[in-house]
Amino acid sequence: MSDFAPREVEDLIAGLAAALRVQERLIDLIEARTSALRRADADAMAAADRDEAAALAEGVALERKRRTQTATLAAALGLSEDAGLAAIAEGLAPVPRRRLLDARAALRDAAEANGRRAASAARAAAAAAAHVDGLVRRMKQRSSGARYAASGRHAPARLSLSRMSLVA
Repeated sequence: MSDFAPREVEDLIAGLAAALRVQERLIDLIEARTSALRRADADAMAAADRDEAAALAEGVALERKRRTQTATLAAALGLSEDAGLAAIAEGLAPVPRRRLLDARAALRDAAEANGRRAASAARAAAAAAAHVDGLVRRMKQRSSGARYAASGRHAPARLSLSRMSLVA
């Protein structure tokens, strides 16, 4: 076996930690995008898209570097890529992009479903508000009719008990 410096191992560990931070940032960006979808905030969604593209590019660069470091360590240890080191490194690698994309798609579906439910709730609330407005309008009309009658400007036909006839 040839010698390798612990620095190479530390570099690989640092690279894996950086890749993990990128993955965590991607998850935060997915949550930010979901929040922007719920608020229908186009600016926040555009910012999330830009940040996600930058994070994905950084993740790709870190993945390439990790593969190179893994191959270097495998060669230094006298192992081939098939000897198991690659499998171990793959196990230590951050969540694959495909799983993140699946999670993002699931979050988008949930946001769309929430949006549909919110639209339905908004329609129901608008209908209820219109109903309440109608009730208030009718109550005001009744109230103004009673005030009009009480003002004496309008005297409805009433029955006079003394004469037992209608008096207008």
